[in-house]
Amino acid sequence: MIIHVKHWLKCSPHPFAKSLFQFAKTIRNPQMIVIPFFHSLLYFVHQFLKQFIHEFLRIIYFTPLFKSQIKGSKKQLYLYSGMPQVLGELNVVCKDSVRMSGISTFCGRVGGQTTPTLTIGNNVDIGWQNAFSVGRTITLEDDVGMTPIVKLNALILA
Repeated sequence: MIIHVKHWLKCSPHPFAKSLFQFAKTIRNPQMIVIPFFHSLLYFVHQFLKQFIHEFLRIIYFTPLFKSQIKGSKKQLYLYSGMPQVLGELNVVCKDSVRMSGISTFCGRVGGQTTPTLTIGNNVDIGWQNAFSVGRTITLEDDVGMTPIVKLNALILA
């Protein structure tokens, strides 16, 4: 019954049906009047608070947490967009001036006699959504820049 009424309201050429359909759409999606100065100021405050909270969490929370889980000098490590995910047993060695997206995944193989190692050199950029599957070792030399969505797999066959 309801499906038939909805179809009639939507498809009927009758003026009453069209008016009723427009009224239903208006009720379903109410709109607020935009007050230019007020809403522009509100948007500015929103952007400022969002950026402030993001930087605060990056400096106070994500970077120290990630640094506690990796080895190396790791000076001037700059994480953006959160903290990278480390899966499995993996040694991550990070040198200086590394910029890294928090939307990256570092994965060590399970099992084996040695722990896999990911070594990140000086002045390295790791873009977002990069994934490293380390069988034994992956080394990113100094001054490497990685675009987004790069997958590196260093698997061991044996």
